[in-house]
Amino acid sequence: VFDPEGVGDILSGVTAGLGDVGFGFELADGMAWTERFVELTPISLNGDRRPVSASPVDRFDESGKMFVAHPEVSAVDLVRLVEPLVPAEVNVTTSGVPFIELTPPGADKGSAVARFAATVGIDAGQVIAFGDNQNDLTLLDWAGHGVAMGNALEMVKAVADEVTVSNLQFGVAQVINRILGVDEST
Repeated sequence: VFDPEGVGDILSGVTAGLGDVGFGFELADGMAWTERFVELTPISLNGDRRPVSASPVDRFDESGKMFVAHPEVSAVDLVRLVEPLVPAEVNVTTSGVPFIELTPPGADKGSAVARFAATVGIDAGQVIAFGDNQNDLTLLDWAGHGVAMGNALEMVKAVADEVTVSNLQFGVAQVINRILGVDEST
């Protein structure tokens, strides 16, 4: 989770640098959204209307992820604008939604899978990982074999060891079948 004082500093820095932004927070007991975030992204990923948090978003003691939305800047461009406004160790990324995600150090896909692999005795060289968006970069970089989907961002394809066909064309299944020696014609 973020250091509570660090969250306040991030909010101040991003607001000072970009002005009209909305914030969301993933907390230990649920999600919290500022009114501006809800105005900018009113529908949640599951299709429900996003509620404005009942109380002001002022408890940052267990914030594991922050979200930033801007009314005019795309998520990919917003990443580039926010990165210099937050501490260098904060992960700033996007996953293909109209806002960006900020996570504390060690709370990215690559770090998480590396920690899990270490607990079960798996080396990075034994891992194949798939990804299509910016939030997958650390995972593809860490894994022994990183595979970008055909529909992936160019920056994801650039770090991958291999590019498969799109997710709509069952790119993951095609790579797994090839590795396992499964004849797809049968």
